Amino acid sequence: MEPIQLYIKYKDYCYVMSVLCNRSGAYYAFIKQIFLVILIIPSSSMAIINGAFNETALKPVNIIVNAIVAVLIAIQNTLKIAERADIFNTMSIKFLKLCSEIESSIINDNMSNEHLNTIINNYNSLIEQISFNFPERIKKEIKTKNKHKHLPHVLNDGTSPPESPPESPLPV
Repeated sequence: MEPIQLYIKYKDYCYVMSVLCNRSGAYYAFIKQIFLVILIIPSSSMAIINGAFNETALKPVNIIVNAIVAVLIAIQNTLKIAERADIFNTMSIKFLKLCSEIESSIINDNMSNEHLNTIINNYNSLIEQISFNFPERIKKEIKTKNKHKHLPHVLNDGTSPPESPPESPLPV
C-alpha cells in the first residue's frame, strides 16, 4: 500500500474514532446528568420537608429516601458513568488532534515512512487508552454514517476490514 493511502486510511480511522468517542462521551454525560437530577430532587425535597414539619414523624421516610439515594450513588459509581464520559471526551480530542496532524502532513507533502510509523504508533497508543466499550447503538450509527471511510477495527464487528473503501473524498 502506498504511503499516501496509509495516511488517508489512518486519517479516516482517527476521524471516525474522534466522532465515536465524542458521541459516546455525550451519551454518558447525559446519563450522568439524569443521575444528578434524580439524586438532587429527593434530597432537596426531604430537606425542605424536614425543615417544615416534625422531624420524628418523618424519620422512616428520611431513612427510605437516604437509602434510595445511597443505592443510586452506588450504581452510578459502579457503572463509572462520570469516568466514561470524561475518558471518551478526552479521547475524542486526542483523535481529532492526530487527524489534524495527518491532514497537515498530507497537505504539506510531509509523508515519510518514519513519520507514518509515528502516526500508526500514536494511533495504536490512543486505542489502548480506551478502557470502556462503546454503546452498540452509537457504533451502528457511526458505522452507517461513515461507510465511505476506512472504518476502525472496533466498528468492523470482528470481520476483516476492506482493502480500500469506496471512493475517498480526498484527491490522491
